[in-house]
Amino acid sequence: MVTRPGLCSTALVAALASVSAARADTNGTARAVIRGTGNDVTIVYRAPVEKSRNLKAPVTSDPLAEALRQKKSGADDSSVVAFLQQNQAGLPDVIDADVVRHLRRAGAGEAVISVLSMFAAIGIGETADGAAA
Repeated sequence: MVTRPGLCSTALVAALASVSAARADTNGTARAVIRGTGNDVTIVYRAPVEKSRNLKAPVTSDPLAEALRQKKSGADDSSVVAFLQQNQAGLPDVIDADVVRHLRRAGAGEAVISVLSMFAAIGIGETADGAAA
């Protein structure tokens, strides 16, 4: 039996594109979160976070820099997680791998990284495709 992996991949991409177009909000504000690898991939659509009037204004225009500052000054993970949850609307859509490394070096635990991955995509950094030979 001869199989065509390219045909299967093309069909999968076409199916995902049609599903994403059908499920996205009409005003384009929904955000897709893709989780998994290989054959086990799920796509979850999230409504945008609405800013509540009773929440305090963000402490800084860059919540990631503030979270890093908090960790460097000795804050525990639970307070940094609470800060990130309160300021999730100010987080970028994609968080660079270098930012995660800096947070880890400052002492951020799995709870902080997990909360970041719930609110934004985390870049994986340079790959072999971009490396010089």
